[in-house]
Amino acid sequence: MDLTQMRYAVEIAQCGSISKAAKKLYMGQPNLSKALRELEEELGCSLFRRTSQGIEPTRAGEEFLVYARKILGQVESLKALYQHKGQTEIQLSLCVPRASYVASAFCQWAQGHANGQFRLQYREANASDTIQNVFTGDAHLGIVRYHTERADYFEGLAAAKGLHLAPLWDFHMVALMHKSHPLAPIADISPSRLAEYPEVLHGDITATSPEDISPTAQDSQSGSHILVYDRAAQFDVLRSVRGSFMWVSPMPAEVLEREQLVQRPCSSGWVYRDAAIWRGHLPDAASGFLDTVHEEINALMQV
Repeated sequence: MDLTQMRYAVEIAQCGSISKAAKKLYMGQPNLSKALRELEEELGCSLFRRTSQGIEPTRAGEEFLVYARKILGQVESLKALYQHKGQTEIQLSLCVPRASYVASAFCQWAQGHANGQFRLQYREANASDTIQNVFTGDAHLGIVRYHTERADYFEGLAAAKGLHLAPLWDFHMVALMHKSHPLAPIADISPSRLAEYPEVLHGDITATSPEDISPTAQDSQSGSHILVYDRAAQFDVLRSVRGSFMWVSPMPAEVLEREQLVQRPCSSGWVYRDAAIWRGHLPDAASGFLDTVHEEINALMQV
């Protein structure tokens, strides 16, 4: 048994398919199947079973994967410890929700390190995917967003994977719209008032479990939807399509002013929570970024 075989098994489990795993590993499916077969023969048990949905780990496979992921994580930590000895390069990989206040915090934090060497990764995903990315080590730090009534599910999921979770803040989603929107003069907007207007949604960040409910699913009755796939497009649509709106977390004032937008609270809406998650020791870079996030949140709470 070697580390390569462990990586193969972990990738197969993550993809739920040998063919998909082979593509991600840039190898032929027959070679990957052979490697898996040799590993199972050495262990004396089957690690995966076939289902109508693909393949899934057996009980023995689940036990093996727990150890394999832990070993691979320790190897990567050991490599990082010595690979960058004597170097000052800052490395930080983040997985966060589509939230302008988080993006603003990231830009501020990155600007503070612009004079040094750094390698940064900023990825946006839903809560379930973020938890998985942090668990596998693809992200040093994650921020997950979930409905407070689903807190037990997501916080329990993080705990089951051995992750640290620290709530950042609870908030009501706000309706974001162009300042010329017909409802812009209203101070507090109920979801029913927005039912006749087109809602802008992020088309590539979707719920992955019944508990992972999007703001729209509960707080909106709009029948028309516009799906967008990047941050710039959402603001363009709000400026261009009359009456369009979207549900977001509270926005920084400078973003609203720059994009000519307004946000209107919905006090009757459900409450959401953003929480930080990480595995093991939190790197200094991630800790510094979280400090900047807290500063952004404090500023938003004082508005």
